[in-house]
Amino acid sequence: MSQAQTQAAPPPMVQCSGASKWFGDLVAVSDVSFSIGAGVTALLGPNGAGKSTLLRMMCGLARPSNGSVTVLGNNPRADVAVLGRIGMAPQQESLLDYLSGREFVELAAQLHRVDNPVEAARRAIQTVELDPDDPRRLSTYSKGMRQRIKLAQAIVHDPLVIALDEPLTGLDPRQRREMIQLFHRLGAEGKCVIVSSHVLDEVERFGPVTKMPRFWRCARSTTIWRASSDTWWADDSASGGTVNPHIYRVVVRSQISTGRLLALAGLSGVAILLAFIARAADDPVEFATRSMGTFGTNIFAPFIALALGSAALGNLVEDRTLVYVWLRPVPRHAVATAAFAAVLSVVGPIVVAVMTVAAAITGVDGLPAATAAATALAVFAYSGLFLALGLRFKRSLLIGLGYIAIWELLMSRLGDWFARLSVRSYPMSILSDATGVDMRLADRSTLASYIVPLAIGLAGLAYTSWRLTRTEID
Repeated sequence: MSQAQTQAAPPPMVQCSGASKWFGDLVAVSDVSFSIGAGVTALLGPNGAGKSTLLRMMCGLARPSNGSVTVLGNNPRADVAVLGRIGMAPQQESLLDYLSGREFVELAAQLHRVDNPVEAARRAIQTVELDPDDPRRLSTYSKGMRQRIKLAQAIVHDPLVIALDEPLTGLDPRQRREMIQLFHRLGAEGKCVIVSSHVLDEVERFGPVTKMPRFWRCARSTTIWRASSDTWWADDSASGGTVNPHIYRVVVRSQISTGRLLALAGLSGVAILLAFIARAADDPVEFATRSMGTFGTNIFAPFIALALGSAALGNLVEDRTLVYVWLRPVPRHAVATAAFAAVLSVVGPIVVAVMTVAAAITGVDGLPAATAAATALAVFAYSGLFLALGLRFKRSLLIGLGYIAIWELLMSRLGDWFARLSVRSYPMSILSDATGVDMRLADRSTLASYIVPLAIGLAGLAYTSWRLTRTEID
């Protein structure tokens, strides 16, 4: 027996064992079993046949309802580290449109901890025949350009498994030919390239095909993958610390809009106006305390925290762009913490600074420091609460407005029990203690006034982290 015959066969790079996925009564994938190694594999089927669902399970975006899917010997849904060796170009056109193409691909490289992410992004963009120096935002890209930039972010970290969902859609004939050549080059390098398509002519251009259950396998790429299992990862730990700075910057940029800036300016103006009115009031201490408490902790802080907190991750879910964060080897708690930190760093300084200045204008002794503490605690609590709300519900803005209006402003007035379950009574107690003004329902202990808002904010962050591990990404 020859040495070649006795050499152990390489393990499969992607393996499905009885994998099924259903959504209620709808069966998307039914009892699929196969193993794939290096080369190019095409998934052929009509729209709705389950190709995208199968790719999503391979990339950890969805969990199988039954059976198992492993990539490089690991469960991509449970093992975040293996995502570092997977690249995916999803079918949807949605991108992080406020970034340029280079920034978009650099973000992927940074989250994968690629050495010299700037140079890696340039190479990947040039590989798909785009200009890495193009400063335009992704929102200006054509259909074909969007398809190619998605491919660039999928290959920038040199993954071993590359899943491409309808990657040729929107490309002209020349671009299709060149992309198919690129797929074969990647397959010949020992990578497992999986391409989905509903067009038979496209699949035939990959080379001779062999029919397999539920999909077609390209037989043209025959390079044997010889990497040992211990070379699959350069680093078996997921990247990112407690706060991932790259995700933090993306969330901060996504929160800046003309409408939100105008709302902040308008509410800031109201706070300053109330401060000047307090100075002229018959009892400036009582009027200033009540106005800073009512407006600052009951209106300004919760409404701004709602607008930005619910959008931090909620917009990524609604726009179907959370996939570009989820596909990276970043712990889910680091994603949640980065989003929370982004909300706090935008909402906190604005609300706290404006309300503290307003309190100083009133001239009431002790009120500026108390207002700063009260609004900071309110911002922390509401930001955590609405961050979780934005990830959990689609219409989080409307739900949040209902919560503020009905629970915080109305139900909390019904008695002490309801007030204890509202956020606003705790920071208002700080103001009441500082000035001696007896405000209704603001009778919490000093310890509770500080501890409870912090606990609410952290509980919202913990729920968001847990929810991210359970969320299935479109």
